[in-house]
Parts: sequence; C-alpha cells; structure tokens
Amino acid sequence: MELKWKVAALVSVLGICLFLFTENGKPLDVQSSSVTGHSYVAAVVEFSPKGRLSNVTTADVEENLKSYGNFVAEARSQEADIIIFPEYGLTTISPYNQRDLALELSQVVPAPGENMSPCDSDNEEEDFRVTKKLSCLAKENGIYLVVNLLQKVMQDNKPLLYNTDAVFDRNGKIIARYRKFHLFGEIALNETEIPDITTFDTDFGMTFGVITCFDLMFRTPAVDLVRRQLVDGIVFPTAWFSELPFLTASQAQAAWSAGMQVDLLASGFNNPVVGSTGSGVYQKGKFYTTMMSSEGNKILVSRVGAGSAETKLETKCGFKTLEEDLSKYTAKALTVSNQPQKETVCSSELCCQVNYRINSNGLNHRNIHFQILVFSGERIHANIYKSKMQVCAVVACASSEKQSCAHNFDKSKYSTNVLFSSLEISGNFSNDAVLPNTLNSHNCGPLKPEEFNFSSQNTFYSIRARQPSSGIHTFGLYSHGF
Repeated sequence: MELKWKVAALVSVLGICLFLFTENGKPLDVQSSSVTGHSYVAAVVEFSPKGRLSNVTTADVEENLKSYGNFVAEARSQEADIIIFPEYGLTTISPYNQRDLALELSQVVPAPGENMSPCDSDNEEEDFRVTKKLSCLAKENGIYLVVNLLQKVMQDNKPLLYNTDAVFDRNGKIIARYRKFHLFGEIALNETEIPDITTFDTDFGMTFGVITCFDLMFRTPAVDLVRRQLVDGIVFPTAWFSELPFLTASQAQAAWSAGMQVDLLASGFNNPVVGSTGSGVYQKGKFYTTMMSSEGNKILVSRVGAGSAETKLETKCGFKTLEEDLSKYTAKALTVSNQPQKETVCSSELCCQVNYRINSNGLNHRNIHFQILVFSGERIHANIYKSKMQVCAVVACASSEKQSCAHNFDKSKYSTNVLFSSLEISGNFSNDAVLPNTLNSHNCGPLKPEEFNFSSQNTFYSIRARQPSSGIHTFGLYSHGF
C-alpha cells in the first residue's frame, strides 16, 4: 500500500497515463486484419471536463453529460456511425485516488450478456442514472457510443470499482464492456485478475477491440486483440501525457496504428498545461489528428476506408512535455554536410544503420545538434513499471548534451530550417512490435504517412524519408519490446 501511495503522489497532478511499452510474451508473426471495401464515419472527442483537477461533483458530471449530448448530436449531423469519448471524461481524474469519491460517482454497467438497453429500463436509481442517459443518447441518435465510466460491482456486499469502457449500439444496447487492466496509480480502483478481451461487431462491417490508455503499452490485451483476435480497429479512450522525444500523444498514436496496421480511434482528455492533449482517427495511409495548446473541446469527424479524406493535422505546439531519461542511450552527433553520410550505432545487441545527407548551405553548423539515439534495454517508469525497449532514431536536440534531446520543442527551433536531402534508418530488432516513430517541429505532430516509407522483412525494419524534408524533430524506429 505504501508503494502504491508513492505512485499516486507521482501522478496525482500530472495525469493518469504515460505512454510506455512493456514486454509481456513472445513475438508473433506480423498479421494485418484490416477489412477491405468497408467505409464508415468515425468521431472522436477531445474533451476538457468541468470539475477537472478538483473534487468533481455529481452536478459537474451532469454538465459533462450534457456536453456529451451536444457532441453526439453534432457527430450524427455529420453522419457519424461511431463516437468515442475520453478516459475520465465524465468524472475528471479526481476520483482515481479517492475511493469515497469514486464510489459516489460510480455507475452500474450491465454486462453485454444481459442483452438490454438501459434506456428502456424502469430503473431510476442514482447509480444507474448516467448509464441510462448514455444509452438513450445512443438510441435517440442511432449511433455507436463508447464512453468511459467508473463502474460499480457489488461482491459479498462490498463494492468493487473499475475503470470501464461501455459500448452502446444504435439501439442503446450495451454490446461490450471493458475494464482497464493496466491501472496506472489508480489506487481507488480495482483491477481484474485476468484482462478482459473485449471486442464488438458493427453493422458497417468492422470488428473493434477495446482498450484504455496505459493498456496500449502491453501485448495483452492490446497487441493480442490485433494479432490473435484479428480486429479491424481499436477504440481507445485515454488520459494521455506527452513525453519527448518519442511519446507525444499524436506521435505515439499514429505510430501504433501504422505499426499494427489497424484503425485507431483515440479520444483524449484535454489539459495541455500538464501535457494532456491528443486525439485522432488513424487508418492505413492517413489520419486526422489534433494536439491543442490551450484548454478546450474539439470533435474530429472523419470517413474511414473507401472514399476517406486526405491526412489532416490540426496540431499546435505549446503543450507541456515530460522528458524521458536518455542516460542509457548510445548517442552520436550527425555531421552537417552536403556529402552523403553513413553511420552505424549500437546499443547492446541492436545495431542501427543511418544514411543521411543534410543540405548545409547557409547553416551555422555550431547551432545544429541532431543526434542518433540507439537503445536496447530496460526502462523503469516511476521506479515500478518496467519496459524493454529497442529504439533507433534521429532527434533534434537542444545542445550537444544527450539529455537535451528530450527538451521541449522551443529549445531546438533550428530544426525547422534544416533540410534533410535524404534520411533512412534501419536495424534488426528482436521482436515484431516495431513502430514508425515521427515528429515534425513545424506543427508538433507526426509526419504525414505519404512523407516516409516504413517496411519490414522478418525482424529487419526500415524507415525512409520519401522526399527532402525539413522540420524533422524525431524520425526513427520505436519498438515496444513486448
């Protein structure tokens, strides 16, 4: 218990989820489960709830619920088939370490097997009120609705409380229910003994898996939903926390979708002043994403599949970022030269090849601090959570010091004016969960999929810029190390 309270102290102000990757199981062969020929319209909501970072009240929850209703109506007016809201979007993050508050705000969420629409129930109890209203929202608007709730389950006359995603179909029926397995400092809540493997089918031909925030870092259930259950997409409520140089929200979400080759519908909790922002609709070869520099709400509506629109970035710099400890990375400075350069940099058993050429015309070489970062080993977050990672990347750094590669964007603004005439990174990795990790210093969002080529053969992975590129902040291969 003392250890859990230490974790809570570390995350109580900063948020619930930091995007890390952890080993859990052996690699599987890469498979793609994406359906072909299907098309649907998805909506995700970046939401800043009333009562955030304070002791939220039931009145605050009611106001947030009204806002949800407005967004659902707006999504349906744009012919959306499915809408996703963020983790802790109704209750704020306040209850995660306050058991009494979590219990007060918790709701009964019927199991899908009960085959019921709460909207049609005559249950008027307070602990069913929000569930019922959400069901009616889905039914009245004829839309699939994914919402994160605090779920109450009575066992031996004692309440168990879960961080739960509920999925309602167009008739308001609960068709899926997922309880977050990998809790992050959420000491007020209970965790299941084994992870829920939650999927649901839709009338537009897609099968989705359901996970929440920190779950995305583990093989079970996230990768298993893709590799074993062969889902076509993932719905992903999250309370994200951006970290440089590899794990800002849109950067990490785009990387995961591209690496896993499935749709990812990510809805983020909004509080940029502490680093919480980032939502998007990600699909093969394109995405629509946002990163916000100030507090606010935003709905993203995008067609997915046949007839979908081109990539759209509505990302802005200005959100807070954490810094990864880079002390264990091997680093080597890039040479600023018009001549082609080739470097091999190793960390433990991982060796990365970097081929590049920088257009040095008119540049002050002393102010250019790109470095190659390579790491193969174990990372520990908050002195508790272990993750085995393998990384090969080029990063814009604030100075010649390695740790400066994790400093905020405003410390390496020179990168916006540096043109890479060519850039390619490759390496042999020891697992199958390798992602194309990119970040643009112009808009603090990921590079567009058409700007680079990502390929693999067995465990050999490569990422290559397709054209001369400026504004590169991070460009590389990031492995979960599952």
